[in-house]
Amino acid sequence: MRYYKFTGNVEARKTHVCCYCGAAYSYLTTRKVFGFGLSEEGAAKRGNKNAERVWLDAADIKPCPNCGRCQSEMFADFPRARFCRIMGDGAGCLLGSWIITLAIFASPFFALEECDEFPLLILAPYALWLAFVLAMA
Repeated sequence: MRYYKFTGNVEARKTHVCCYCGAAYSYLTTRKVFGFGLSEEGAAKRGNKNAERVWLDAADIKPCPNCGRCQSEMFADFPRARFCRIMGDGAGCLLGSWIITLAIFASPFFALEECDEFPLLILAPYALWLAFVLAMA
């Protein structure tokens, strides 16, 4: 079975009314849209339907030229994407911290009774992880 792909660009002028100062402003936004189907016409039809949806939902983060603030609807997808990125990076750092901690314990040079800085050895990787996550937030 053969599938067809439609690719197109959507340009739209988005108009916003600033919720802080009340000024109306607009900007040009572009998005790439795709459509898939069992025929060229079906792919183009789905691509056009996706273009309508993208045009309604598209909002770039553009501040108001009058007061310099961004509107809340501009951040609809931004927090989720940033949260996923931060959590993914944080999980990688936490995994790295666990590996470092295990490497410290598995080291032949590590002797619990001879180490005066035992809490620092254990807490240092987690402190680095916490600092990274807070820096990304």
